[in-house]
Amino acid sequence: MELTLDLADFLGILGVWWARQDSNLRQHRYERRVLTAELQARSRATRHARRSYCESDDGGKGCDTLRRPCGLPGRDGGGILRYLADWGKLPMKSRTDGGVAFALGGLGGLNAHGVGFLEAARALNVEPSIISCTGGMITWVADWLEGKPLLPSLEEHLRLGTRFAPQFHWMNTLWIAAFGDPSSFRPAVWEYWRRWMKPMEWPDVNSLLDRLWPAQVLVPRRSAEDLARTAAAMNASPIPVVFNSFHPASGREYLHVNRPAATFLGVETGVIGGTSKYLPIDERAVRGALWLYFYGLDDEANPDGLVDGTYRRQFVVSELHPCDRIYVARPLNNRWTDRLPQNYFEIQDYSTDLWFTSAYQAELAGIRQINRLLASGKLKGAGFHPVELVEVEVARQYGFFDYALEEREVFETAFRTAYRKLTATA
Repeated sequence: MELTLDLADFLGILGVWWARQDSNLRQHRYERRVLTAELQARSRATRHARRSYCESDDGGKGCDTLRRPCGLPGRDGGGILRYLADWGKLPMKSRTDGGVAFALGGLGGLNAHGVGFLEAARALNVEPSIISCTGGMITWVADWLEGKPLLPSLEEHLRLGTRFAPQFHWMNTLWIAAFGDPSSFRPAVWEYWRRWMKPMEWPDVNSLLDRLWPAQVLVPRRSAEDLARTAAAMNASPIPVVFNSFHPASGREYLHVNRPAATFLGVETGVIGGTSKYLPIDERAVRGALWLYFYGLDDEANPDGLVDGTYRRQFVVSELHPCDRIYVARPLNNRWTDRLPQNYFEIQDYSTDLWFTSAYQAELAGIRQINRLLASGKLKGAGFHPVELVEVEVARQYGFFDYALEEREVFETAFRTAYRKLTATA
């Protein structure tokens, strides 16, 4: 469809396209290696990991001074790859407290933020009691659970998605919008013209609009095998895993859980369309959780009627309350750190930021209220305990055309920030 529009219409569609879809831009098909240790924290393994992970000239003190990206490779990419090669050999110890949870959410090309957080957790051998993820982070979490190094995959995507010089980085977004992403989707050009070949009800204006500006402008490229592999990785993991999807027709959000997560949360799973909020993780669940609005919502394109749960809730946090501490790897910032919006694209960026931040803050408000009531002594009982929320946010403001592309800088900044916060709270 995009190829049939003039530039103004094309850019207008982008205003609600890239800023409001969750990214599933990533590579897939990896070997399985499931993590088996239980809750991890800073220990002798942490110090061993720091020594093997750092390349700073001050013997590892760069981890604290942040003189350079701690544990991150130089241009040759050697440091992190050497560490990841030895990761399975590191000694691992369990936590003795009430456990930690990870909450990760995807947003455009900012999956690199969550990837940096996951690799920092791996460097410190911090393994969660439960992990929740949404959107594009689902497939990255699956690979992390299998023990696959994530940075090489991220760099490969960077290579494929970068066609223009840095000063014209916004053109990379336009290129992907027009020609698709090799691993995730293609433009729905054939589907657009095929609609014109079907009989049209006249004078039904919706029938005309469905052909002129259809909801389906992209077609997913992931195969059933790829989706099943992601589901299998999560189901094989001893770590409880939960991700969400949304069913617009019923207005219901589903939480998909593996067996350890169902046990951890004390829930029973049901079926799509049933009364249970919780569903098992399978190929259909992964397909629904990665389904963007722009893949189309008609029965032919999307028979299960599920879409990416990020549209409903970017983070699954409240269900993680059994843990004493929840780390939230958030690819947005609670503050607007750039100039206030002055043009159309900045307004679109601003509205997207508010959209996701409002839902996120509303969910955290409940946990914080319980914490305040417990601290004041107004709420008592064996079933209640304080929950520490540790946010790992993106430090800078990303523009409208930044959401579509992964950046190495995002990964490195997230790694350093997560490393520091995971160490400080361990």
